[in-house]
Amino acid sequence: MILLQTSAHSQGDLIQEAMLKIFCLLSCMSLAGCSSSGSSAADFVGTWQIVQGTGTENCGGTVSAIPQTGSITIAAGTVPNTVVTTDVDGCTNTFTVSGTSATASNQRCTATSVTGVTIVQTTNLVLTLSGSAMTRSESQTLLESKNGQSVTCTVTATDTLTQVGT
Repeated sequence: MILLQTSAHSQGDLIQEAMLKIFCLLSCMSLAGCSSSGSSAADFVGTWQIVQGTGTENCGGTVSAIPQTGSITIAAGTVPNTVVTTDVDGCTNTFTVSGTSATASNQRCTATSVTGVTIVQTTNLVLTLSGSAMTRSESQTLLESKNGQSVTCTVTATDTLTQVGT
């Protein structure tokens, strides 16, 4: 009889222990699902200063070097895993973040420069984090129009940036 009571008591303990293990397992799995490997969109947010860069513009066969200077500000996007930049001409680029890379593909914008040139640009950008530095790779196709004249330009640039503000 004592064996039966102990066995019944042990069976209840085993059920409780099994339920506790299942609860712990499910809790651990849900926590693991919330974590991410690598970086997140928040790691890109802030002001980044260009410390080194090269750029080239080809307009109708005329190739020019473009100095890469200044800074860019990156804000959190309105959709999870996105960040947004705004260029000096007012064009915004929305990036999708995956790990340590953020990509903006086929971003289109129309702007008018201070000289009256209308620019329709299609931009492809990749931002890559590496420690406290970020690399920006850019390719653009520009259609520049003024007084009925149009020229197509291509721009490529690669920059190295460091974060100077959040």
